[in-house]
Amino acid sequence: MSTATASLSRREMLFGRSCAETKPAQPDLSYRASAVVARMSGIAGPARVSSRIPDCQVVSHRDERFRFISDLVADRRVMMGFIYTHCEGICPTTTKHMFEAYKLLKERSTEPFVMLSITIDPERDTPDALLRYAVRNGVANIDDWHFITAAKADTTALLRALRQSNAEAGDDLALNNHTGVLIFGNDSRDRWGGIGAGSEPIHIANTFERTARTRSLRHFAGFATTAEEQ
Repeated sequence: MSTATASLSRREMLFGRSCAETKPAQPDLSYRASAVVARMSGIAGPARVSSRIPDCQVVSHRDERFRFISDLVADRRVMMGFIYTHCEGICPTTTKHMFEAYKLLKERSTEPFVMLSITIDPERDTPDALLRYAVRNGVANIDDWHFITAAKADTTALLRALRQSNAEAGDDLALNNHTGVLIFGNDSRDRWGGIGAGSEPIHIANTFERTARTRSLRHFAGFATTAEEQ
């Protein structure tokens, strides 16, 4: 197989079309933020990236039911993080840095966006458990931030579609098997990327605006602009 053919295959495998149709992603053991960004921004073809992500039913920490794409992603700017409520590793940092980035973005930008924290432990992380977690982290009352859980099969489908699991490792929902990468998207412009959740909040906010912006960054006070972006 040529390099070009292999690259195309990886892009084609990046997102499944539905929960039932989602296929295991091609093995990729690097899982660095830069690799995730490169894969997500390099999608070929006319269809939006979101059309390749399962539109599964999810439930929030407020016990609200949504379709993942139709209700939470379609035509929106979105930041996604991946957590589980009893995690003592990267998850507390992920939530903390998302919150700090959220506050920076709210100070600087007038454009709306949605925050999604997706549990990778759906069997234990019920809506009540997610609510307690959100309360502990001081973010339970943020209207545009949803801590969400889904059925186990649907969670697996989402993680595979969003390149947040290592299928070669065997168990997509293994708690030590997620990447610690925040995923950004602007569905209306089909712009996608990401950054390591351990990055400084200022870098998370800046990267989100560069990736998910709908206008030039010169419209956002405090965000650095380049000649290309202007």
